[in-house]
Amino acid sequence: MSNGNSTGRAWAVTIFFTLFMAVMTYNLIIFPACAVDTMNVFGVGQAELTTLSSVTSVVGVFAGILFGRMLDTKSVRKSIMIFLAIGVVLFFARAFVTAYVPVMVLTFLASLSVGICQVAGPKVVGTWFPAEKVGTATSFLTAGAGIGSAGGFALGAILGIHNGLLSVGIAYLVLLVFWIAVGDEGPYKVVIPPEAVEA
Repeated sequence: MSNGNSTGRAWAVTIFFTLFMAVMTYNLIIFPACAVDTMNVFGVGQAELTTLSSVTSVVGVFAGILFGRMLDTKSVRKSIMIFLAIGVVLFFARAFVTAYVPVMVLTFLASLSVGICQVAGPKVVGTWFPAEKVGTATSFLTAGAGIGSAGGFALGAILGIHNGLLSVGIAYLVLLVFWIAVGDEGPYKVVIPPEAVEA
């Protein structure tokens, strides 16, 4: 891989994780952004709305436990591809559910599946840049989260809850295709000796 191609791919991978953070935060915001529509469609009150809005937030704890070791020992490219694909299916299924409990369960499972990208982001981006540039590259991920939050509130009221949930599935599908095209670890990956993995 030439230096120019490596640099281009490094920024493509960084853009992927930046967009992931934007979509992840957008998904987090979509229920409160469409609060009235959400309560009407699912027949819920303020307490249930708060629960729906919080489900995605607690996923990070479980995702870290589930995916941290996996990403250290398995193929990062394949792991992200598989769990992102599962998440896409679950997010699309959620968009067509109108019952409160199923949509809450699907939100949790779908967010957990794509949560592998949240865990992997700094690790993977760090393999594409020399140490003195990793901080700059990973700072874009934080910017992505801010964009997603703003976008969620801006688009939520326009789209309504059904189209808002559908847009999450579409966005993750685009990210899956993007990952298949460019996703992998880079030339600065630290190779772990087999005996260290077994320990």
